[in-house]
This record gives sequence, structure tokens and C-alpha cells, in this order.
Amino acid sequence: MKKIGTCILLIFGLLQAGCQSTPEKTQNAPSELPTMVYPKFRRWMSPDHENIARFTSPSLQWPSKQSKVFEIRVAKDKDFTKEVVYRKDIPFSMINLHQELSSGLWYWQYKARGGNWSDVASFTVNDTSIDFVPPSFTSLYQSIPKSHPRLMVKEEQREQWRIKAMNYKESAHILEEANKILSQKIPSERDATIQFEGRDEYETEKIKKIFSKNVGYAFGKSLKTLTQAYLLTEDKKYFDNALKWMREANTWDPKGLTRINDFGDSYIMESLALAADAFWEQLSPKDRKAVLRQVLARGSGFYERWTNYLENRNSSMHVWQHILHRMFLTSIAMLDELPEATQWLEYIYELWLAQHPKMAEEDGAWFNGTGYMRMNVMTLLDIPMKLEAYTGQDFFKVPWYGNFMKWLTYAYPPGATSDGFCNDGKKWPMPNLEYGAFADAYARIIGDPQALVYSKAVFAELDQLQQPLIDIDYTGGPMGKAVLTDDMEYAWFRITQGYDMPLPSTDKVVELPEAEIFPDVGVAYMNTNRADIKDNLRVSVKSSPMGPLAHTHAEHNTFNVAYQGKRLFYNTGHRPWMGAPHTLAWYKHTQGHNGVLVDDHGQPYDAGAYGFLPRFINGEQITYVVGDASHAYQAHELSSKKRKDNTPDDLKVKHFRRHYLLLKPKLFVVYDEMEAHKPVDWSWLIHNFHGLKLNAENKTVETTYKERGGRLTLFGGAALDYSVTDKYSVAPKNFLRKEDPDGNLLNYQNHWHFKASTQKKQNKMRFLAIIQVSEDLNYELVQSSKNNDEIEVGDWIIKANLDTNTQAMISLENKDGSVQFYSNVPDEGGIAKLVEEVDGKKSIKTAEDNYPKSIISAAKRFK
Repeated sequence: MKKIGTCILLIFGLLQAGCQSTPEKTQNAPSELPTMVYPKFRRWMSPDHENIARFTSPSLQWPSKQSKVFEIRVAKDKDFTKEVVYRKDIPFSMINLHQELSSGLWYWQYKARGGNWSDVASFTVNDTSIDFVPPSFTSLYQSIPKSHPRLMVKEEQREQWRIKAMNYKESAHILEEANKILSQKIPSERDATIQFEGRDEYETEKIKKIFSKNVGYAFGKSLKTLTQAYLLTEDKKYFDNALKWMREANTWDPKGLTRINDFGDSYIMESLALAADAFWEQLSPKDRKAVLRQVLARGSGFYERWTNYLENRNSSMHVWQHILHRMFLTSIAMLDELPEATQWLEYIYELWLAQHPKMAEEDGAWFNGTGYMRMNVMTLLDIPMKLEAYTGQDFFKVPWYGNFMKWLTYAYPPGATSDGFCNDGKKWPMPNLEYGAFADAYARIIGDPQALVYSKAVFAELDQLQQPLIDIDYTGGPMGKAVLTDDMEYAWFRITQGYDMPLPSTDKVVELPEAEIFPDVGVAYMNTNRADIKDNLRVSVKSSPMGPLAHTHAEHNTFNVAYQGKRLFYNTGHRPWMGAPHTLAWYKHTQGHNGVLVDDHGQPYDAGAYGFLPRFINGEQITYVVGDASHAYQAHELSSKKRKDNTPDDLKVKHFRRHYLLLKPKLFVVYDEMEAHKPVDWSWLIHNFHGLKLNAENKTVETTYKERGGRLTLFGGAALDYSVTDKYSVAPKNFLRKEDPDGNLLNYQNHWHFKASTQKKQNKMRFLAIIQVSEDLNYELVQSSKNNDEIEVGDWIIKANLDTNTQAMISLENKDGSVQFYSNVPDEGGIAKLVEEVDGKKSIKTAEDNYPKSIISAAKRFK
């Protein structure tokens, strides 16, 4: 179990009244934003530009598009004469030095065998570099047991473990499932043949992948369950049946129908390898040979596709979700039985050291969102856990592990809906059994008390369900009462290791603040009352340096509003499948989100289209966040055809800052300042799942719920046209014949969409949105001055410069004078300032622009 510490990034100054102080200036602020921050494929050497190495034993990576053999040199001088480190015969475009470097500035180069040395790159090792020198691969290899079984349970512990394991409820569940499998028909390779075609070749290929995946998962899950049942009981019937399944798969063409889908292919490979590892002494030489042939063909397929490709790509998410983990286990199971397994394991080990957690930085957030992070948890936990078990070294040292559960607590609170960002952000109306189970595993492995608090809270919410919770707005199906032992995803971990791991103490867990920012991924969360879901107004905002890669959306400078734990104003649409026309034109597109369109276009699906959150202040009565999407409306990496977004490469946006203000207890304000290089149409969007009613004369749009509600009042710096519709620009089609929880063909529901567009094209534009929530559908009167630059609503007076000829600024105060806020204080360098009376004392909090490390680093590369 790991003892962790939480890394906190302070990005604002807290000043007591009377102190002479100004905010600390941002160090290394870029003079201009970089062309892109996270390109789809590696374009530069890393680390470089004197950036601080993550570990005292650095990982070096460089761009390569071909399988070559490389060499590198590292030294304390550019002539490579001082403290030289040299490596050759490197089969990948990365290397981990596996030795500690002294503090100071280092230089390095690489070259392909027979080629010329690259430009010189540089990095720094200092006291902020993590003290970590990973063992060499040779040391890892030598530490892995040579006899079978190696993985599912250790041979020397089997008898004692079996007696204890049979007392666990999970073991009974496994045996129950295994007994069902005994009477099931074993799938054949022919079952992967499609039964219908799509409307075009592209859709038909998608259908082929689905049929292939279904066979792979049916086979992999069943064989793994039979193997587990045998290990629990040593009952010969489970081995005999497992052998039938193995022999059936051994007749399949490993490059045929069951290889079309990489998830299914890897599941077949892994389950065969684990079964062979468990049954090795009982398998005949003929059966061993047949299994090895299957595993070799499938494993080599992955390895050959990955090397000098995977390490250069930012977003191979299938690999990092499940396939890398399955290949890791397969490699260990087949060590010494297949010579190639040693190569596979070396590649995975070096890749893991260089890039884990993939596309996750220090702040703990997961760039693919709450729906897809659950797909990565076992990979993120099991690989470093096994590496530690073999080598005795701690592989959980990166700060991300210490901050992850804090992020999840904000992004997907127990008993409440998720933040809604990215694919599958609407899977379940609250965290389900799987979230509670993986948080429990996280607590046991990492030793994180926040994970245990989260897990207990999830199960407490599930325990309150008196009947299955069915919400057709969510795609994950019914939820019912559940306890930890009902979970089967992490069951084998618990009965083999987890229950022997002590749970961390939660006695010293500090209550999290009402608001928090995660600048690496570019998300922030604001709450009025986290402790009471039924009274909480929660706003989630996003503007990410990571762009719209993988399962993320074109959603920079967008927000989602939840009230009483339920969605109120949220992004809309459906995902029939990843590349479906509706997915690309609405669900993933900016127009399906609470954002801004430019000339009716959204943000392109390109690494050049990114954003960030430069300012954050969390006060007693106000939370303030700024999003910057000035770079989010331009593409620099892919053509429009490859992006499939039907968007020009450059929408000529020069500046787009969005100011978010959450005012306790029930008010949310959005102030937008925008400028383009030419006159454009600006469109302001907000959405709801079930209904919106518009009053254009009063500039309001309101939800139609009976038990709770939200009302938007929107002002603009130019004349606006207001409209509401319940139609999509591209309708979703269920050509894959997906079914709802009742087994009926899924019928995609329409959602509701509000749009306010400028009547004439404008170079500059300002919007001011006042959003109120209510449990009884009564709202405060919004009173505005003649030119709408001063608004009174409830106890608040809001002043916003909507005239584009004036400097953009919003300020507000409450009527009793205890709170004043200014987004821009010219006399103090343009800082934002919040002044509050707190416990009878004046508190001043300020914020100036802060940039994520990734943007600062990328800006150096594009100079």
C-alpha cells in the first residue's frame, strides 16, 4: 500500500487587508500561444528547452515514423565530453536511462543507425525531479518466476489461498457464472460474420468490428471465468470445459475475423495466455503448441503495429484502456515459452516508464473524462502494482496518482450526475457499482483515504435505492442496490490480494473546498453546497490544452449546470458510434454544447484547437474562473477531410475569453469578450434535455421541469435573434441496432436547444448571461439599465461592459457591501480581485494569468 501526498497548485494570492503585496508574476509566460500543445503524433524531442526532467533518471523520446534502430548520447556539455551517457541498439524511439543523473543542465541527441545526429536538446535535473531510478529490464526479467502459474494465483500460495477465498461472496458469484458457461455453446469463428450491412462501406466496417468484438468478449470472459473457477476449486469439470474452449479458439485464423476488432483480439489472446499459464502442467504438448501459435500470432500483430508508432502517438486510447494491460499479462505468462514475449514485455515496460499515465499530467484529472477513465483504471493500477511486486520498487510516484480521486470527487460526486464532458459523460445518473469498486481498489493499492471516502459514499447512495433507477436520458442501463461484493470487475483482485491489503485511515481526511481547478486538463468545478446535493448548484467548466483528441469534444469555453445533483443546462446529443454523422456534427461538435459558434461553425477537431483556464479565485460567496478559447477556432495539424468536422481551418477568431462567476446561493453569471480578425456571426448556445420555453422580449429562456428549474437571461453588445428548437442539424440513426435496457431497438430522443445570434456580423462581441436556479420555479427579477451595462438581481449588482468600444470588464457587489469583485483592475496590472468580509475581517484574493506547463513548454518549441 502506498502512502501518498496531494500536490496542490496555488494560482492565486491570498492577501490580508493592510498588506502591501501584488500577485506574483507568472514565470515564463509565453509571448504568444503555441500553434499546438498536444499534436496527434510526436513532432519534437522531449525533454527539451531546459525543461525539468520528470525523474532523476530521465526518459528521452523523439519523433520517428519508421522502424529503425537508434542510439543516443547525453552529456553535461554540448560537445558531449563531460559525464557522457551513451546507448546504442535501441529498437524504439524512446529510452529510459535507468541511471540517476546529477543535478544541473544536460544535453542530448539521437540518431538512427547509420544516420546523422539530431539537433541538440536540453533538460534540467533538479530537486523537483522525482527521485526514481527504475530497475533495468534485465532486472525485471530476472525477478519474474520461471515456473507456472505466474499470474492469477501464485503456486506456492494456492492451497492456503483457496481455503480462504472460498469464504468470499465473489467466489460464489464466479462459480455460479462458470456453471452457466458449462452448458453454453462455445462461439465459433463463423459467429464473427456480420448479419447485416451498413449504408456505406465505412458503416459496414464498423459493423464488422462489432461482430468481431462480440465473439472476442464472449470467448475471453468465459474462458477467464472457467480458469478462475478451476483455481478456486480444482474441480476437473472446469478444466475440461476450459480446454474445449481453448481448442476451439486454436482452430481460428488469428489473422481472420476475430482479429478485426482490437479489443476482441486482445481478449482472446490474454484469456488463452492466462489459461495456459494456469493449466500449463496439465496441457499436452500438442495443446501447448496450439495455444502458443495463437498467442504468438496475435501478440506479434500488436507488437509490430506498435513499435515506433505507439510511442509517437498521443491518443491510442484502445491500447491504454485495455490492450496494453492484456499484452503485459500475456507477455509475463508466455515468458520463456515464446522468445518474442521478452521483446513484448521490454517494449511495454519502457513505454510505461516513459509515458504513464498516458495523457495525464500532475493535477489528477483525466483528459478523456469521467465516462472513459473507468476503462483505464485496471491498467493504471495493475501494471505498476505487478512491477513493484517483482522488483520491490515503487512505481506509483508520479503526482497524478495522489490527485486523481480528488478530481473524480468533483467531476462525478457520489449521488450526483457527472460533469458531462467527453464521450460517455451521460452513462449513469450517478456513480454506479463499478465506480465504488474501483475506488475501493484504488484505496487499497494506493493507500488514498480520499478514494475510500468516495467508495463508501457511492455505496451509501446505492443502498438508498428502493427500486431500480431507470433514466432513459442515460445510456448505461438500470441501477439498483449494490454492495462491494456484487462487483465482478475487480473481484479477482480482491479475493487474491485486495482483502489482504489494509484500508487507509480516513480520520485525517480534510474536507475539500467548494471549488477547485485542474489546469493541466483544463477543467474547473464550482459548487454552492457540496455537503448537500439537494441544495447544491454545481457548475463545471472546460477549456483544455489537450484539444479535442480521442474521446474529448470540441468543448473549449463551455460549461454544464447541474442543480440538486441533476442536469439542468447540459451538452446534448447521442453517440450512435464514434464516427457517426450525428456524433461528429452534434454530440462531439461545439453546437451540441453550451458554447459559442462563429459563422455557424464550431471548433475544429484538431490539436491546434485548444484552450486553457488562466484565472481562478475561490471565495466565501463567489467563485471565479476564466476560460480562454482564443486558439480553439483554428486547425494546424489535419486537413478538414481528415478531421471530418466540415469546418474551415481558421475561423479568424482573435480573442475569446469567458468569465464565469458563481454567486451563492443560486446565481451563475457568464460574461464573454470576443474579437475576430473580420466581421463574423457570433452565436451563443445553451441546451436542455427535456424542454425550453423562450420569451424573446424579456431575453429569457427557461426549463420546463416541474420540480426544479433554471432561467437564463441573456444580454448582448449587439442586436440578437433568439430561437429555440428541439431538432438536431443532423439526426442520429440507429443503424447498429442498439437496444435499450428493455431489449427494444433504441430510439434516440430529441433534445432542446437555445441559440442567440448577432443580427449583423461583428468584429467584436460581448455577451452577459444571468442564470438562476430554483426548487419552486420562482426567480428573482432581473432589472437592467437602459444600455444593459448594470444589472440588479436579488442581492447582487452586476456591472458589465457590453459596449465593444470600452475595455472588457465585469464587476459586481452585493447590496450590503460585504463583497466586491473586479475582473480587471487596471491600476494593478489588470489583475482580478475579490474583496470579502470573512469572520469580521477583510479578505482580498487576486488572480492574474497563469499558464499550464504544457503551454509554456510548447510555446518554446514554436519560437
